Amino acid sequence: METSKIKVGLLSGVPTIKLRSPEGLHVKGHGLSFSCKELEIHTDETFPVKRLYRVFTDDFERLEDALDTALKSDESPIRGAVEVGRGIEPYVHWGYHNAGFWAFAGEFDGEEEALSFARHLEEKGERPWIKSELRGNCPDKVKVITEKGELEAELPLDIIPSGDKTLVLDLPVGEGFHWEHRENLHYRGSFEVLGTPGGGLYLVNRVSLEDYLKSVVSSEMGEAPLEALKAQAIAARNTLLSTLKRHHYYDPFDICATDHCQVYLGVKGENEMSSRAVEETSGEILVFEGKICDTRFAKVCGGVTENFEQVWGGKSIDYLISHRDSDSNGLLLRTEEEVRNFIDDPPPSFCSDHELFRWKIKVDRKKLESIVKEKTGTSLELIDIIPVRRGASGRIIEIKLIGKERELIIRGELRIRNALSESHLYSSLFYVVKLGEKDGLPDAFEFRGGGFGHGVGMCQIGAIGMARMGYNYREILAHYYPGTDLIKVE
Repeated sequence: METSKIKVGLLSGVPTIKLRSPEGLHVKGHGLSFSCKELEIHTDETFPVKRLYRVFTDDFERLEDALDTALKSDESPIRGAVEVGRGIEPYVHWGYHNAGFWAFAGEFDGEEEALSFARHLEEKGERPWIKSELRGNCPDKVKVITEKGELEAELPLDIIPSGDKTLVLDLPVGEGFHWEHRENLHYRGSFEVLGTPGGGLYLVNRVSLEDYLKSVVSSEMGEAPLEALKAQAIAARNTLLSTLKRHHYYDPFDICATDHCQVYLGVKGENEMSSRAVEETSGEILVFEGKICDTRFAKVCGGVTENFEQVWGGKSIDYLISHRDSDSNGLLLRTEEEVRNFIDDPPPSFCSDHELFRWKIKVDRKKLESIVKEKTGTSLELIDIIPVRRGASGRIIEIKLIGKERELIIRGELRIRNALSESHLYSSLFYVVKLGEKDGLPDAFEFRGGGFGHGVGMCQIGAIGMARMGYNYREILAHYYPGTDLIKVE
């Protein structure tokens, strides 16, 4: 298969970028060309920045169809179509790509306004989703510091290493999660530095598709049986191909290196087993009705996967549907009692060996009130926390926080997990128990839940469990993405 290059966003909005390579780095810019071994790029420019929230209503292959749908959304004066995605050779050669258009229905200064408009469209039968973007001037000049001295340069800058890997210093890993930290990591390929709206810098890694996948497979799944790693390799390849520019349509890269897209730790993520998994599945992708599948995956589903649209909105996807993570099916989670029973007395599942298959977290009431205020801006004396709406898997997608003087509704699986924890709750598959009481207020709340992540698509721990039970990667993929076809693009 022809080697393809992709652009991965390693850093975004940072004031300083540091690179190091004993073999040398060649830097090119406007009227600029030099070599060095250590490189620091710095900007101290700042500009006013504005975050806008855009509401989209559908996904189309043709511009005409997207415009026709967008123009029917007459509630907003701003509407049209946004081109997203692109193809990677050789997949485009065979007709498999993700290029398309989103119907654009409205643009808002505040998230609540966008949410209100999206709910209005839902009432009319639409399935909207919201994307936010930053707008503002970008820096065009930076200070460049090397072991030879300092100089001023214009952006963008191209950085081409002489060796096969480059050390990138002080990279954030696991941003927003409880394992968040910084590392110095080696990456293959070349780099590009550009300005971000408001005054920061982007660092973009241009790397071959194969090297990217060899790192992602291990970065995402860790040590695992080969058949599970093969399933992860195909899921990662599909995720890349189906989401290019779609998660970051306003950024100058195809996909980011974090949990937001797929975890990519560069050379650190490569090992013999992950490389073998990528090589032995080279060119293999999942398709559904002739289109590349959007193969979402999460760490631990907790015994049941979730429907795509109940996490991200938009249209339902036939192969990303809720089902039991076992050989049996037929589980119904329609009532609070059924959800509690499922959490407290779970049936056997492929992922049940993991420590986060079931979990409990106790939070002091005043501590939780402080977290909610920090995350939402709303002050509450919490009396109770009540699920309003759950998805097919039992995951909460709308929750009500009841206070002495006011109530707060939070919608969206990730927003709920974020608002009720200093980082994120492991999942929104939980119920709440009040502990103790004084003057009508609980002393604490205990979250009793299952799983880790959004729960859509492949359960990574479940895939490992299946592989240990003797299932091959084709059977694993068929279980988590039912109705799809596995093909090979030569």
